[in-house]
Amino acid sequence: MTGTGHDRQKWSEICNLFNKPSKRPPSTMAVTATATAAASYQSALPAVTNDLDASTDIPLGSMASEKPTALIEATGVDSGTASTDEAAVTDSDEAVHSSDRDLSITAAAIIMATLAGITLTSSLTTGFLVVALPKMAKDLAIPSGLLLWPASIYGLTGGCSLLIVGTVADVVGSRIIFLAGCLLLVGSVLGSGLSNTPTQLIAFRGVQGIAASMLLPTAMSLLTLYFPVGKRRNLGFALVGAGQPTGYSVGLFLGGFFVDSIGWRYGWYLGACVAFVVFLSALFGMSKHPKDGVRPFTWDKILLRIDWAGAVVASACLGMFSYVLAIVSDDGQQVREPTQIVLLSIAGALVPAFVWWMWRQEKLGKPALIPNSLWKTAAFSSICGMVFLTWAMIQSLEYVFSLL
Repeated sequence: MTGTGHDRQKWSEICNLFNKPSKRPPSTMAVTATATAAASYQSALPAVTNDLDASTDIPLGSMASEKPTALIEATGVDSGTASTDEAAVTDSDEAVHSSDRDLSITAAAIIMATLAGITLTSSLTTGFLVVALPKMAKDLAIPSGLLLWPASIYGLTGGCSLLIVGTVADVVGSRIIFLAGCLLLVGSVLGSGLSNTPTQLIAFRGVQGIAASMLLPTAMSLLTLYFPVGKRRNLGFALVGAGQPTGYSVGLFLGGFFVDSIGWRYGWYLGACVAFVVFLSALFGMSKHPKDGVRPFTWDKILLRIDWAGAVVASACLGMFSYVLAIVSDDGQQVREPTQIVLLSIAGALVPAFVWWMWRQEKLGKPALIPNSLWKTAAFSSICGMVFLTWAMIQSLEYVFSLL
């Protein structure tokens, strides 16, 4: 064999060693390191070609096991380390999905019961108020102009804070907001039962609306986090959805029972106890999920990743509209008052301002509270419209019928 043929044979064997198949596809850095190392070995062979003869032997094993030191020093990356890092990331993602699939029946039942329980509790207090409101108005001497405010303030504060709370939950994590909402719900429901004046009752009901805005959207988020797509997630959505009418129906029954027996205050006490049990279940039964919130969490991300301006504009607009509608519902002539006219004018001006701000945020690639492009999705827009009209009809009738 001539020296040139011998060199080609050795080079072919070296290339075969580098091209040996692996169980895991190599990372981009590993491929680059291998290709560069092969090129360096190829460029080194002609330098020794003239010194080789048919009897010359090259220690392929030592050459194949030797790492391209110059390449590692230049790039700071070892091909083996790059492959190991990639494997670690992949294994971490697989571990998260595996933990979702391996969630025990007991743990899954606790999570579902907790999320459904908080929906039931929030709806229970609403149903209770429908029946107990006439008796509460008499005992607390609520003026006729404020008669619907214990019910209206709940939706007012909840609607105004819903967008802000949901955006914050995306950054800090849904579990933290959910736990804080549970505690706030316990305090506000208990405070409603301890109220001695109309102002106190309305204030605690307003806080309860904020608590509801912290609980209901985060419950949906936690449900999708803990349960992958499949039967368990479908069951969880069904239970959480069933908690709404079930809690409302139970609240209607308890309202009539307590009003006719030991007093309406005990209905609020019972609701506070149920909310506290749900809080304990969430605290000890729902472990922290690795995908909940932005990691690593910093306070700078709350300022930079949240559209605070859009949230303030939307909340102010909803708040002004809701306030004016609540005032006008008692006396339609009050819509002519200067205060109501000014508030309606400001709220109307904030609508195009919000649309323009969303357009600006999308154009600049910055966080947008509700991107305008989202409304182009027919399914999303139609569902929002149907939900709005349905709840508007329900909310406008249930309290009126209770006072007839």
